[in-house]
Parts: sequence; structure tokens; C-alpha cells
Amino acid sequence: MTRNANKSKGSDTVRAIAIVVGVFVVIVFLVVLFGQGIISSPDKTVSTSEGSSMGLDSQGASNINIQYAHNICQAEIRRKYKDELQHLSFDARSSRFNEKVRMFRVFYSMDLISNGVPIRDTWAYCDVSAVTGKIEEIRLKSESNRLFNMFGN
Repeated sequence: MTRNANKSKGSDTVRAIAIVVGVFVVIVFLVVLFGQGIISSPDKTVSTSEGSSMGLDSQGASNINIQYAHNICQAEIRRKYKDELQHLSFDARSSRFNEKVRMFRVFYSMDLISNGVPIRDTWAYCDVSAVTGKIEEIRLKSESNRLFNMFGN
């Protein structure tokens, strides 16, 4: 074999390995996105009274996912604190679903400004019913390290 033939075989092997590795990386990336709820598979939807979409479970009961819970919580926090809110980030590691009570607890880290004074490293959580899709409670960590209900309940 000539020297060019050996180089060609070597580059073909490298190319094949690169393609296999690339396909593997794409598959892992998609699995991670599905697992985080960033990408969701298509499901049946039903319109709620607020005009939003919620999925139907196998028994036909209303059911939502973490993305829906995040969207409505984020919108409510932004609405409630529109003038004071400086930064709001979804905390995927802390957010979770409580199967026993069918409730999502969605966490956020946030920075606020109150009377011109920055309040850093504040956090909030929002409880959303997985059945009705309604916010049951939003609590915000205050400066005094106490939680308070932003709905005043």
C-alpha cells in the first residue's frame, strides 16, 4: 500500500468515529432536554378558563407539567413585583412535584429593590395544583429570613 492510501484509510476512520461521537452527543443532549422538561412530547390539550393549555392524563383528568407551572408562577411574580424585581431565575434543581398532593413547588432565585435598597439573594416558591393548574400559594423570603405569603393569606 502506498502512503496516500494509508492516510486515506486513517482519515476515513477518524471521520467515522467523529460521526458516531456526534450522533451520541446529540442523543444525550435530547435526552437531557426531555428530562428537564425543556422539550416535551406532544400530548392532548384542553383549554382552561384562563385560556391556557393543559394536558390530559390517561383518565381524562386535567393535568399540567412543570413547564406550565413555571410559566404561570413566573408571570405572577413578575406582575406582582414589576417595579421592584431586578432579576428572576427559575431554580430547576429545587423545583419538584409532590405526587401525594399532586402539586408542583416551583422555586426561583431573585433580586429586588425596595425603597431604593437592593435586596440580593432572595428566593420564592410557588405551589401550583397539577390538577387545576392554579397557583395555590406563592411565598417570598423576606429580609428578616421569614417567609411570607404574597397573596396575603
